[in-house]
Parts: sequence; C-alpha cells; structure tokens
Amino acid sequence: MRVNVYGEELPNDLDVRSVAHLSTSAGRMFYGVRMFLKSPEELHHSPNDDDRSAVTIWVPWTREKGHDFAKVRVILMGMINALDDKEEGLDEIERGRKG
Repeated sequence: MRVNVYGEELPNDLDVRSVAHLSTSAGRMFYGVRMFLKSPEELHHSPNDDDRSAVTIWVPWTREKGHDFAKVRVILMGMINALDDKEEGLDEIERGRKG
C-alpha cells in the first residue's frame, strides 16, 4: 500500500492524537500516533462531521517486549534527514545558477 500526503495537506498546527486499538484477529494491543490532514470545509456537512483524512502509525505492544517506538522513530528521522539532504542539494544548485 502506498500513502501519498502532499505538502498542502499538512496541517499548520498539528492535531496529533494518541490512540489505542485491540486487534481481535491478532490478539495484540496496538498504540498509534495520528496526524489529521487539512480538509476543506465544503467537504463537511455539519460541524460534527469529522471525516478528515489522517495518517496513523501503529506500534504493537506486548507484555514481554513493550513498545518498539525506537524503530518508528528511526524511520521517521530517516525521512526527515532525506528531506534535509535534498533541500541542501537544491540550495547548492540554486547558488550555482546565481554565481
């Protein structure tokens, strides 16, 4: 599965929520962090209509091992570092054009 989130959909102020879910099929508890994306008002029929798109990252929890948040943190930080590297490269290209 692929999830595409465009920069225009990222919220100005994060509405991050911690959620818990018990998977009955796997018999395990999962904890997640959810970020709601921007949603145009015209898509909502009433103030109570909260049908916004969201990205949720689920982390399994077991009594023996606890949470594996470190794995998720490494992946997310890798994504941020990749963006930083790309931005730095684009800055160097732009400086070369001006020079």
